[in-house]
Amino acid sequence: MIKTDMRFNQELIKTFIGKHFKQYKCDPFVYTNSVSQICGIYIEDEVYALKNVQQAVDYFGTQDDIAVFSLDKSEESEIRSCYEDTAQVITPVKEVIKSITLVNEHQMISKDGSQEYDVWLTRGMIIKTDSREYSFSKSTVPFSEEIEIFKGDDALLQYEDGSDFLEGWDDGIEPHVEQKIVVIE
Repeated sequence: MIKTDMRFNQELIKTFIGKHFKQYKCDPFVYTNSVSQICGIYIEDEVYALKNVQQAVDYFGTQDDIAVFSLDKSEESEIRSCYEDTAQVITPVKEVIKSITLVNEHQMISKDGSQEYDVWLTRGMIIKTDSREYSFSKSTVPFSEEIEIFKGDDALLQYEDGSDFLEGWDDGIEPHVEQKIVVIE
């Protein structure tokens, strides 16, 4: 069986609790509330790159370019648009992080009753402050490099249940998906 784990590092996320979420920086929204490939997350004096960039991955038996969602410590100079001549927008937050919710997805593929693939990924991250929630999520389309951004209340309601993963498989392939919500306080 092939196992892949693309979840965000929970130990890193735990260090954000109680710290000031200063701002986030991304391309301006055009038609939708999504941006391509990168969003800078600024927590106190640290910069984190939230990326959703295509990488060659074994995608259930086929080597394919799939957008991999990741969160890593970065430098200010790395937070820039993937498009030429695009000035990014800074959205000030200036609030203390109360909790972070990770929306993880467990995707499994079986063939002839035997599990062949076991894949974990983070679908999204919701940062809760005193006044609202800030959600950053990857599209359910495997190759899409979009990061959807939502701010308001009840951000978890913006997430799909992962059932579209179940669609379009060849006969004899049995897909299964579970969503796991992890709240870090």
